[in-house]
Amino acid sequence: MYEFEIKYVKPLSVNCKLSRGKGKRFFINKEFKKYEEDVLLLMPKAKEQIKGSFGISFSFYLPNANQVDLDNLLKPLIDLCGKKGYFKNDNKCYILEAQKFYSRDYLIKIKIFEI
Repeated sequence: MYEFEIKYVKPLSVNCKLSRGKGKRFFINKEFKKYEEDVLLLMPKAKEQIKGSFGISFSFYLPNANQVDLDNLLKPLIDLCGKKGYFKNDNKCYILEAQKFYSRDYLIKIKIFEI
């Protein structure tokens, strides 16, 4: 099981990930790339990858909790947990829990567990 916190990083919505270039092409914008880099640096290193089914729980503490769609915050962080090596593929996630709270500062609590 992994349990950790990411402090002082404003979570970005999946809606902020892509920007339209010239024509019909989309690309990952600079703000989102910076967010990914920052979050990956703050996540602890995975000691061992979860091989089988797992669950993941998120608690978001946000100054603007009433203005954020909770579901849009999940996918980028799930993908980053996979990139960090906590699990091989997010299609093995069978339990997904998320909640948000009002707070002065940004804080994300993440718990990843085998089932």
